[in-house]
Amino acid sequence: MGTCPHCRAVTLPGDAVCYTCGRFLKGEGKGYSMPSAPKQRGVVVDQKGRTRNIMKRRRNRQRSVFMLAFVIFAFLSPQAREAAFGTVDNLDEYLAQLLEGPLIYPQEASFGVQRDFEVENHLNRPAYLLETVRLPLNLTSAHGMETAIDSSTPFALQIPESFVVTVDGESVNVPLDGTTVDRDNAWTSSQGHEVWWPSQAVNDQEHCSITACVKIRLNMDPGDVVRFTTVANVAVKSYTWWDHDRVDARIPGGATGINVDRSGTFDDLDDRRDGLRVGEFTDGRWYDLGIYENGTDRGYAIDSTAQIVQETANLISMRLPEGRQDNVYAFARAAFDWMHENVPYDEYALSTPRSGPTCLADGTGDCDEQTNAYLSILRTKGIPGWFVFGALVDPLSFTTWELHAWGYIMLPLDEAWCTANLIDANDCFVEASVDVVNNKWLLHTTNAYVDWMEEPDPSGDAIASAYQSTIFTAANIGETPIERNMLISTAEGVQLDGGSYSVNKLSEDLR
Repeated sequence: MGTCPHCRAVTLPGDAVCYTCGRFLKGEGKGYSMPSAPKQRGVVVDQKGRTRNIMKRRRNRQRSVFMLAFVIFAFLSPQAREAAFGTVDNLDEYLAQLLEGPLIYPQEASFGVQRDFEVENHLNRPAYLLETVRLPLNLTSAHGMETAIDSSTPFALQIPESFVVTVDGESVNVPLDGTTVDRDNAWTSSQGHEVWWPSQAVNDQEHCSITACVKIRLNMDPGDVVRFTTVANVAVKSYTWWDHDRVDARIPGGATGINVDRSGTFDDLDDRRDGLRVGEFTDGRWYDLGIYENGTDRGYAIDSTAQIVQETANLISMRLPEGRQDNVYAFARAAFDWMHENVPYDEYALSTPRSGPTCLADGTGDCDEQTNAYLSILRTKGIPGWFVFGALVDPLSFTTWELHAWGYIMLPLDEAWCTANLIDANDCFVEASVDVVNNKWLLHTTNAYVDWMEEPDPSGDAIASAYQSTIFTAANIGETPIERNMLISTAEGVQLDGGSYSVNKLSEDLR
């Protein structure tokens, strides 16, 4: 199997067209020419201007699968049905698994995230461009903690190995040991461009504002075209905080992970990690997005007080099985499944992000918008959740990258389970990765590159800084501004180890 480079859906060997988005996978197809943006899934225009539905054959194949599964289900004995469908919750989910297919991830990976920049000074005067690139995060399974839940050494999820900046063919290695260099001692290229890796300072363009970073300043003459590249090399391993029989046994972490039976209640949240996470990441409203150009208030990125968020949370609670209404895990997982059912991905989302309430109202959203919505829902119950920024690559070929945002959440384990396992209740919780858009529940995968995890910041200034990475000389009225283009790709030397595992998009039976 492969993946479509446009929408990342699973494709079969020999497919010339993606049967999900309708785009060609290679070449120009046979007798077809694609419109710039398909208006109907699977519909293309042939050379004579006629529209054809290339999904018709695939749909017939799907109907056959449905009919076959129905016949099996209808005529097998109850015992045989149970054996046939024992790994899933019900027939609908089994059919969904057959038709959608799993995502495949390698167990371990080493790779380089390469960013290529091209900057052109269109101004008729000297100008500068200052680019801030965050350094890769040294990430463990208990980020910010010295020990894991069982007092063992935390598992290494992402290990930074090197970071190299190249400006017009001249390179400098940026140390990853916490060493800092201020601009006064910056590395300077033969053309006068500067690179430095400073300490953090508030509201200072020459320092890192939210996390360890490198600064690249281009000092350009009129008409200059400057190219520079950054390459971050990391080693990444898979890990799960979920104890469930659907998790591949080769993925570490599940034995001390959480599930619906091990979960604590909402009342337990204040008694974990001294209540710090509840105080840091449960504000009802967080990060004021400001005003649209038309004067409309964009609201707060996360807003658990909005009516649509409250109504959604109540609906999710009502759907929980009897006895699970105060189960933190059950609510967080049910909200995760609800997002999959009701909020599809918006690949044409504007650069200005929607708030959580707006994402729910529109019924669609991209990665950070769906994270806004999901965390808004969780905060109605006081469940802490915060942001992670980085990039995501196609897990099969490791070639197609996109900048990405997702979340981390805190879940308490049941006090009785903690006591039975000789774990102090205050230390008995998980802080785990949740990527709603990519169906990663309490799972860290090797195709995720992390360069920022949100620190407590009620103002939202930090995340605003995370979105803003470039500062340059402004153009006057009538002038053509500086042009900056950036492409993210995989550097040479990808290494995949430990085999692979699959993740299916199935809801969870919380009974």
